[in-house]
Amino acid sequence: MKKNIKLIVPSLVFILILFAFYKLDEKDLFNNLKFANQGFRINALIKTDEAFNKTNTYLLYYLENSNDKGERVEEYNPVELFGDDMGIYFFVVAVKNSLNISTIPNAYLLLFSLFIISGFFVATIGFSLLFDDKLSKIYSYSLYCLLSLFCFFVMNVYILSFFIISFIPLIIYFLKKADSSKSKLFLLILFFIGVFIGISNKFRSNSGTGLLLFFILYVLFYNKNNFSIKYKIICLLFITMPIYIPSIYFNHLINKRNNWLIEHKYENKINLVNNKHVLWHSLYLGMGFGNNKYGITCHDTTGFNVAKKINKKLEIDFYKYPKEYEDIMKNVCLKIIINDKIFFLKTLFQKFIYVLMFIFISFNLGIYYFFKTKSSFKTILIFLITFGFYIIPGVLVYPFPMYYIGGISIVVIANILLFEKYIKSIRII
Repeated sequence: MKKNIKLIVPSLVFILILFAFYKLDEKDLFNNLKFANQGFRINALIKTDEAFNKTNTYLLYYLENSNDKGERVEEYNPVELFGDDMGIYFFVVAVKNSLNISTIPNAYLLLFSLFIISGFFVATIGFSLLFDDKLSKIYSYSLYCLLSLFCFFVMNVYILSFFIISFIPLIIYFLKKADSSKSKLFLLILFFIGVFIGISNKFRSNSGTGLLLFFILYVLFYNKNNFSIKYKIICLLFITMPIYIPSIYFNHLINKRNNWLIEHKYENKINLVNNKHVLWHSLYLGMGFGNNKYGITCHDTTGFNVAKKINKKLEIDFYKYPKEYEDIMKNVCLKIIINDKIFFLKTLFQKFIYVLMFIFISFNLGIYYFFKTKSSFKTILIFLITFGFYIIPGVLVYPFPMYYIGGISIVVIANILLFEKYIKSIRII
């Protein structure tokens, strides 16, 4: 009982720190930085909630326009026209209406706060089980607290990669220290992790896939005697199969939504949608990192203006990213990439260096611990591959830290694991 209480103490302290930060934010002590910032999707979420209240159907958003006669015209569109992943537009609206929360901003705050606090809670439990050394535990709690506070300043779909990566310490504990008698509990945990990976990917494409990649590599390289090939296969099945559960449910929601659109004469809207987050739009804006001869900047309107020059009849704005727009941007991007490879590669390299600079800041003393301890090549490779996967958006699109918060989370966990190994090595000496 005493041990169980100790497991939740770090989370209770973290919640007190959060409360203090909220109070500081109320006094505007963070200047332009907004703690628990609700981001630029709030207006789109409000329109989605309006559509649900009017139709009792998820994954729609509501617009009100005027026709040529000045008459009010209602319009309903699939949320995919936002050019975004649809998870946030379901879960925030569902939380608001299921819990009778008064406003979308409050529902947003509750949902994303739960993700961040849960991430901290899961990670600290993992570290508590994994480490015997008290100093290593305190170090892990402190460093992960800072990372979690950083997520509160981000407070957007990007923090889902932080949430899912927070399961790594728990996974390592079960693979390294838990005996075979706990295997059923481990399989149950893997099942829920699989569901969370699926949910995370609905919020932001592949935000949970990095953890799956980490787990597959770790299981394949891991050679503990009581983890037979048969048990490894079972573990992989228990984490991969549940990933599809959220997709199955979302397909049900989409079918129900599409039926509503057809019944109400909006079937033409279905053909306009992208079935995934816009790629070529983001890639084009990413070429605007720094001055360039193409006049590209990292603003959505830059892409809109280019597309409208090619097709003057194209309807495109912040609430409507039709499939035709993505097709146009694909051709524009490929033309630049093929005809000006040096510019494209130079821009990628500049963004890569920028990302590495921020990563080195996040890794900080971990660099010292790395050179003072010995880690197996397999372990280094697993972390490097997972890290590389999570920094791809920062390199391909734009090196905002929130875009590669999964990579930051990986290096913070690596830092903590290296510290524990370093402490052990100096105590042996």
